[in-house]
Amino acid sequence: MSLPNIWKGTTQNWATGANWTAGTPNVEAGAAQAGAGSTITLRSGASVTNSIYNGQVVFITGGTGAGQQRIISGYVGSTKVATVSVAWSVNPDATSVYQVGDAGVFSASSSVMDIDATVGSLDQHATLLTSLTIDNSYSGAHGSATAPLQIGAATVTIGGVTGFGQGAGSGRLYHNYGNSVFVATINILSTSQSSNEPSLPPYRFIGGGSANYMVVNSQSGFWGIAALPGEVAFATINIVSASSANQQPTQAYIGAGATINALEMQNGQVINQSAQTLPSVNVEGGQYVYLGTGSHTNLTVGTGASCTYAGGGNLTGTIKVSGVLDMSGDARAKQITNGILAYKGANINLDNGQANITADGMNPITLYLQQCDLSDIKLVTGQNAVNIVRS
Repeated sequence: MSLPNIWKGTTQNWATGANWTAGTPNVEAGAAQAGAGSTITLRSGASVTNSIYNGQVVFITGGTGAGQQRIISGYVGSTKVATVSVAWSVNPDATSVYQVGDAGVFSASSSVMDIDATVGSLDQHATLLTSLTIDNSYSGAHGSATAPLQIGAATVTIGGVTGFGQGAGSGRLYHNYGNSVFVATINILSTSQSSNEPSLPPYRFIGGGSANYMVVNSQSGFWGIAALPGEVAFATINIVSASSANQQPTQAYIGAGATINALEMQNGQVINQSAQTLPSVNVEGGQYVYLGTGSHTNLTVGTGASCTYAGGGNLTGTIKVSGVLDMSGDARAKQITNGILAYKGANINLDNGQANITADGMNPITLYLQQCDLSDIKLVTGQNAVNIVRS
């Protein structure tokens, strides 16, 4: 297996017009002396300086474990042992040939970088990038309708604002980022508002792991995480207000296989069908619609924000409401274990046509008025019993 040209300080072309901006040339190469679960012993002529290769990427180009790449997290010059950030799938040994170098930086604009099943391999995980930036002026496609482009980058940036990447954007950016070896942060500045697959967002992605949550920061755009059945993703999501009048508020779709350990919203709309427990959802602005089957631990709905809770999961932690909490759209039984903290201006609708919203499957829920009177909020209970407590 030959090393991708990006590692050699030149440009790699996958398809017509597809450009990779090169990283610095490789700094070390040779035959390994040995390897173990999370280490590789470089050749005897490798540097004697401790930590000199830290942050570089070691790529196994031949022999045992060929095709693997890992980030070096530690290096001991006296022993030539490099420790990698994530254990090898196949341990290298004395037959392994390696190269060490910086990851590259990729930028797509205009008509470059069309990578789908017809023009190139959808598996590009072997090339680990420092950053992947896809500008609004890029109108090509990544992946196919049902198969994502597998690509790795420490930071991914999608779209731009005024003065950066004018254009409608791509109708299909479908990415598999793997676990945190391949991506750590996704910054979504804008996307196309139309998709090659009308029933799906134009930008959709999967990736992360139970110990490696991706961080998704969104200012604008229409995107989805684990949008198709069977897909899995792990992320922390921060949705902030757009920084430009030219940006549309975020529209995000969270699929059933997504595990979200925290969701922060300042504006936009999120439709969530996750079947997993959500430890923390903070809706300070915009509209949050829950249609999944997982439970919520802590939920805050701020002034001017709304939460339509039409899912089947329970609310088990601290529930704070000063905006709109609407639970009228789903007739399934739910438990609100610790009650609801209601602040002035809260609008709470518990009328789901049943008498099955309870504290524990039997007892009424408790509504705690927070420095306000019942006349300061709007409360609709329907057949569900509620105890009112003034704090």
